Amino acid sequence: MAGTSPIGMNQADTFSEMGVAGGMTLHAMDRGKIYYEALKMDVLTGNMNLIDVVETDTTGKAKIKGDKFITKVTPNADFGKAAQDVTLEYIKAIQGDGVEGNANAYIGEEVVVEALYTRAYANDFAIPLASFGFGIDKLEQDWWKLNDSDRKLLSQWIGEMLGYYSRQALCEGYSNNLTKSPISRTLILNPNSYVPTVGAIPFTTDMATYQADVATALGGLTAPVHLDVPTLVEAADVASQDKYMRPVDIDGKKLYGLLTSREEVRFLRSADQANTYAEYYLQGSALARVMDVVPEAAMVIGDVIIIPDDRAPTITTDGSSNTFGYVKAGRVSTRAKATDPGSHFNVNILLGANALLQYDRTLPDFKEQKDDYGRDLGTLVHACSGFSLPMFDKDTAGIPVQEGSMLIFSSRESTIGG
Repeated sequence: MAGTSPIGMNQADTFSEMGVAGGMTLHAMDRGKIYYEALKMDVLTGNMNLIDVVETDTTGKAKIKGDKFITKVTPNADFGKAAQDVTLEYIKAIQGDGVEGNANAYIGEEVVVEALYTRAYANDFAIPLASFGFGIDKLEQDWWKLNDSDRKLLSQWIGEMLGYYSRQALCEGYSNNLTKSPISRTLILNPNSYVPTVGAIPFTTDMATYQADVATALGGLTAPVHLDVPTLVEAADVASQDKYMRPVDIDGKKLYGLLTSREEVRFLRSADQANTYAEYYLQGSALARVMDVVPEAAMVIGDVIIIPDDRAPTITTDGSSNTFGYVKAGRVSTRAKATDPGSHFNVNILLGANALLQYDRTLPDFKEQKDDYGRDLGTLVHACSGFSLPMFDKDTAGIPVQEGSMLIFSSRESTIGG
């Protein structure tokens, strides 16, 4: 790095400081084509067909339609950008047998309405990029169109961070920026999880016990587990019958989406493995119609759309605690590989209606900072947004109601992909 400006900004690097001065001298070069570093595409936040945009009402609550995987909440005009969070209400169904016959009085048999709530939060996240405002170094870099890329690269960074944040919220309740002041949420574990050959891991008492139960179940596996047709059919039944997850309507059919690791997609397509998609040779006509809405879909198994996810998270367990790994921005990954020590698993995420809340307080925008009469220039991209899992509960936390998603774990044996 070149150094700092008089007010302490990090200064941009010249070509010489980048170590590319020898290749950027003005010979017969082609500056009409710039090659950008290839990154993993995002099948979740990059598909607007999967996102439902709703506005809060005058009470600060949001009325959810329930026909998309992601619910994007925007502030009502009465609250504007000042609303730090948005409350969503959950009204429980009436329970009880009622009063039957005419031998008993109705007085004293009244039932009461029960309500739960959750909140969607937003918090700042930003990154500044150093460049030159004028001078000999700017003139040289302008000729190569290097400075023309600043806002493109910053916008790309925002997109990748949204992908990381969305998957983290599905796994751990909140995007990482929501753990920072002033929102200061605590990461947890999605209360719906499923382990092949074991089944669903129930949330019985509290979050700490549940997280330990998941770690124990994963750490106790004596052989690798992978997704196959019977497993996915059972997992979908668990989602609908036990977790009350609602599928979304795609081409007139109620379906769940499964963000699936590439390793599991390879397994499902392998003709050498038992109980796979290849062995069953399921009909492809449904897939063709689904792909009109979800072009990334690879196959349809029962009520589940298989969506290969290049950014699928991993989880590492030591038998008592769990650590998630994610694809972040710019080829940075904390995902575990099979060659790492410990027990590693792919996290395949089953999505139903309202699986994830995204609260946008402000959309991404750009700011500039100048120093030394403008010779040093910084361009910053900023947004105030956040992802959270819709976990409905009371003021005193109990067993949360979460009916939008479920984590399905499978063994991480592949060394492909960081």
